[in-house]
Amino acid sequence: MAPLVTDPEIKKELAVFDAIETDEFYEDFVRVASFLSDKAAVILGLEGLEGRLREKAETQWQQSTDYVDRRQFYAYYGILDGRLDRLVLSHLTGRSKKGYFKHLVSSSLTDLEMARSFAVGGELLAPRAQYYLGPVSPDIFRQQILAGRPQGKDPFVDPGHGEYTHRIQWYAIMSLTSNIQLTHAAVDVYKAIGRFAAPEGSYQSTFQWGLWDAVCDRDNGTAAVVPFKAVSAIDFRCPNCLNAYLRSADAHVNMPYLNAFLCGRYEKRLKPADPLDYAARKVFGKPNYDALDGGEQKDLMSRLPTLRAVYDPGTGWR
Repeated sequence: MAPLVTDPEIKKELAVFDAIETDEFYEDFVRVASFLSDKAAVILGLEGLEGRLREKAETQWQQSTDYVDRRQFYAYYGILDGRLDRLVLSHLTGRSKKGYFKHLVSSSLTDLEMARSFAVGGELLAPRAQYYLGPVSPDIFRQQILAGRPQGKDPFVDPGHGEYTHRIQWYAIMSLTSNIQLTHAAVDVYKAIGRFAAPEGSYQSTFQWGLWDAVCDRDNGTAAVVPFKAVSAIDFRCPNCLNAYLRSADAHVNMPYLNAFLCGRYEKRLKPADPLDYAARKVFGKPNYDALDGGEQKDLMSRLPTLRAVYDPGTGWR
């Protein structure tokens, strides 16, 4: 299988970004876009992630002593349609270990991100990517990319987009840097993407679209206001397309752990999270917003409405 789009087609579309053709990363931008439009290449790039998930799951299974019954297990993970039965319950009598999937995907992604010099987790003993606790402006979003911070957990995006999809895209890119023939390190290409925003007025929209949107955050909807569209259902430059494929029965054959996890996250996020309760748990370690003291509530409310809603567990608010 070949990329869905040719290099000349990619370059024609990127021409809207000022001076991009003379940028030292230009060819790498094109290679990343081409790679993400090649289904077979992306799947190859994720083989290592599936292997890592299986390895970590086996270790966590051996270390866990917290047993729960089957109904509690499904309620905790939200994983449906029996796929987990074939993975971890087939040899048990209605019991499983609650810790079996805990942080399985996030820690596996973080391992490679840290190895490839992405900015993860500050001074935490167990580094984690940042959280998005609400919508952020395009400028703040691009600042995260410029700093080399992985696009962390975002429970408020469309469930079809997925919380982890951008990190999964870049896991595949990092895994196959030599195959893609990048001339710079993946993290440096990632940071460079954050430097480019389309000139105001380039499209019939008040939103300032960026190179990130063109390369790895394309839309698969029908809204005319979004300029960068997926060209097919297997155009993995679109996170919704990649996430849909990874949740499919086809993906379950070769990537059962990743498939089961993403199916569970999708079902869980169909029920919208309350941003205040979510922030109370992730930032302050409290069960909900009402459990925060007056100072904590004031601090939280001063940030969420003003689009300053990026929180790094290691270094605090951004």
